Amino acid sequence: MKKNLFYLLLLILVFGCNSDNQTNESENFDQIAEKSKKVQVAKEEVVRLLKSFPSPLEITSLIKQSGAGYDEDILNNVNKVSSYNTSFNKALNLGIYGADLGYVNIYEKSFSAMKYLEVVKSLADDLKVGHFFDFNTLKRLASNNKNIDSLIYISTSSFEKMNNYLSDQNRGNVSTLILVGGWLEGLYISTQMVKKTNNKDLIERIGEQKVALNDIYILLAIYKNEPNFAKLVSHFEDLKETYKNINITYEYAEPTTKEVDGMLIIEDNTRSSVNINDQQLQTIINKISEIRAEIVNTK
Repeated sequence: MKKNLFYLLLLILVFGCNSDNQTNESENFDQIAEKSKKVQVAKEEVVRLLKSFPSPLEITSLIKQSGAGYDEDILNNVNKVSSYNTSFNKALNLGIYGADLGYVNIYEKSFSAMKYLEVVKSLADDLKVGHFFDFNTLKRLASNNKNIDSLIYISTSSFEKMNNYLSDQNRGNVSTLILVGGWLEGLYISTQMVKKTNNKDLIERIGEQKVALNDIYILLAIYKNEPNFAKLVSHFEDLKETYKNINITYEYAEPTTKEVDGMLIIEDNTRSSVNINDQQLQTIINKISEIRAEIVNTK
């Protein structure tokens, strides 16, 4: 089901004011869950979400056909990476930079892609998950847009391995934040494109995020009692409210299969129809910009 347009941007190449007390709490947030023995996100849950995302080939084509030209100014500046000094902020912004990297790759900006790849690697290493990504292979594949299927397969596989590892280490909150950051940035990029093009298909894909948003909120809510999560959960509660009156209907179509790197991939061809008006769209655009600004401008 084509219900999550935006997280594909993260998958393309990756798989994302505090006081001193807040910084210390955030730095150790991934140990808190283990000590308190709170419920962790099951490996299968994130894998299920990953496998529910649509074909990136369709989205790549849709973004280019929308008529929006390349605009690096809408992305998170790579120079901000040094300001993310807590595990919480690093995980969220790893997802955000991963989505930015996907956007850069769509427009085949090789020089910028290398800059964003370096930032992604830096944050992944800081979170002790960099070894799950073959950055040399990703760099090679990113240099040729014809390799998009292989790029998606390798990065998705890497994220699944990383998520399994984090779950085993009682760090499921980290993989959840990476997922949230990537989804949020993809949605932000798409809303910025819609402001320029008013592309109908892209608007419908934005509306479809109501389904993905419900899943993501459930994952986030598991950690709502941990440092910094409460505010993020509150933001997503507000975002859910902006989506509540958007109606989505589905038309079933038989799935098809194709081979990618020797692996059989099943594609869901079910189509959706979204009823979203201009006021709803503008409310979503404003709320996404507000949440995203708070995450990327963390001091």
